[in-house]
Amino acid sequence: MSMNYRLSVLVLVCLTSVGCFTLNPPTGIVPGVTTYDEMIEFYGSPHGTNTLTMNDEEVNLIDYFVYSSQRDVFRDVSPNKELAIYFMNNIVVGYKFTSSYTKDSTKYRVANIDNIKKGETTCDQVKEKFGTPYGAYIYPMIENKEEKAMVYWYTETKGNHFSGFTQHIKELVLPYNDKGVITEVIYTSSKKDL
Repeated sequence: MSMNYRLSVLVLVCLTSVGCFTLNPPTGIVPGVTTYDEMIEFYGSPHGTNTLTMNDEEVNLIDYFVYSSQRDVFRDVSPNKELAIYFMNNIVVGYKFTSSYTKDSTKYRVANIDNIKKGETTCDQVKEKFGTPYGAYIYPMIENKEEKAMVYWYTETKGNHFSGFTQHIKELVLPYNDKGVITEVIYTSSKKDL
């Protein structure tokens, strides 16, 4: 099933149903501890699934998302939320949450990335500039088995039904050592037509 079709069906279901699925910033997910069954029990059946390879390991993905049909005309954004949870052997190895709703937006200033210095900047200093990271990775989502990573993820969808929609995606992954010092800065940015 194509992403465009799934998006259209989900929007239609949300428009026509009372009490549409809600999604809030995650709490209590612990990579290396939380299980697949616990996530299904809490969030219900996923809206999407996938299998991918990370650092030569097979990782399963479950995805939950909420899209709004009410466009924010001041920002030209169709608000959305998404939670992606990654598993290896039914144990969480990573998760990330994004929201372009004004209330709990995960948007961050890209210009602040240059202030993060590998081997110097601490996790606490990053949180002061970027806020709470609503994502975390461990191996195999990152290369080093001894480290963890904070994840900042932001997506926003712009456009309309006449001109089409474009999704803008920004992800900042910050692996850190056992002293809480950032060891690497991985930033990716992309856009795709939906």
